[in-house]
Amino acid sequence: MSREVSGGGALFDLGSHVLDLVQYLAGDVGQVLATLETRITERPLAGDPAQRGRVDVDDLALLQLRLTDGTPGTVEASRLATGAVNDLMVELFGDQGALRLDLGDPNWLYVYDVRNPDKPLGGQRGFTRIETVQRFAGQLAPDWTQAMSFVRGHAESQYQFLRAVWDNRPAQPDLRAAAQLQEIMEAAQVSAQAGRWVSLSELAAVRKVASTGPGERAMNTSSGDREGQDRA
Repeated sequence: MSREVSGGGALFDLGSHVLDLVQYLAGDVGQVLATLETRITERPLAGDPAQRGRVDVDDLALLQLRLTDGTPGTVEASRLATGAVNDLMVELFGDQGALRLDLGDPNWLYVYDVRNPDKPLGGQRGFTRIETVQRFAGQLAPDWTQAMSFVRGHAESQYQFLRAVWDNRPAQPDLRAAAQLQEIMEAAQVSAQAGRWVSLSELAAVRKVASTGPGERAMNTSSGDREGQDRA
């Protein structure tokens, strides 16, 4: 609830995971146009629930994106979505088909292929549900027929990291990917404050000027709370 402590709200806590998937599945983000809102301005304090404190981070983040290749996209992150229980959904649409993934139903991938015939009476057109369960490289135990779960996904991530350390090879995602993700969220904060599209290259240029000295104050002002983000 405090930007000084966390650097951001729903965008950082929830949106970061979606943006990470966007970067991995679709490519690098080049520009951001964001709306960040704080709809609940007071919440109980963690150390003393009887007391209430001011909230100065977003609980609703709406982002329009443009990838470096020009592809448009949207990202939504909310702490206020009635009925949502840690939902995460990703949809990719292309001229030859579409993919749909729902973290609440991770054992299935929904695929639309325009090459499927649409005659007669609609033919075979429509989203096809493809069984995924635990069919991925290196899967040993439990066997691939077992249903996927939230915890299993985290265990696999930890295993892949430890395996990379053991094999003495770079792990993915790495700190460079994390820094790129932080830049996207910073661009979103700047965009929400300025009310315009902000490119990541623009941020890099301003940061370069700031590192020389005189521009540092200007960067702190435009990002809202750069100091808090650095601590996060």
